[in-house]
Amino acid sequence: MTDYPPGTDAIKINFLRRNRIIAGIGRATILVESKVRGGGMMTARLAVSYGRDVFALPGRMDDPASQGCNMLIRENLAEPVGEMGEFMARLGLGLARMATKEDFKGEVKAFYEGKAEGSLLDDAVSMAREIKARRGISLDELCIKLGWDFGRTSQVAAMLECDGFIEIDLLQHCSAAVRRN
Repeated sequence: MTDYPPGTDAIKINFLRRNRIIAGIGRATILVESKVRGGGMMTARLAVSYGRDVFALPGRMDDPASQGCNMLIRENLAEPVGEMGEFMARLGLGLARMATKEDFKGEVKAFYEGKAEGSLLDDAVSMAREIKARRGISLDELCIKLGWDFGRTSQVAAMLECDGFIEIDLLQHCSAAVRRN
């Protein structure tokens, strides 16, 4: 991923421009090892400035390759990566003992039958189907995909979120909520 044309030499100065793009398009940045100064630290700090989630793998205090990660955690710029299952859930990837319901659309339909009017029930089911099929779909993308205006889309999304079926992040991306089995 770069804004340089094909064939451009891989020189150190170009890496920072590339990392600016990577920090911008990712939903989260995970720093595994980094010295206090370096490209990984620059990328993590850019991700923070873009409002992205930043995670860092803590390491030994005396290991120079861990000092950058430890610093980001200490400065509350990154959340520590600890237990893998918990970390995966925080990324929205679920745990082995946690998952979205297999029949997500059916669960939504069963919940709203008798509680929502016909068109609202159909809208909730349609939106649930799209969100289940495309984790991370934005509200704007849902408007286009479903052919609805933003008011209708946000109303149905808010209803699904309030009832615990979906989660909407700060960037307005939707995903099926993780539930305990």
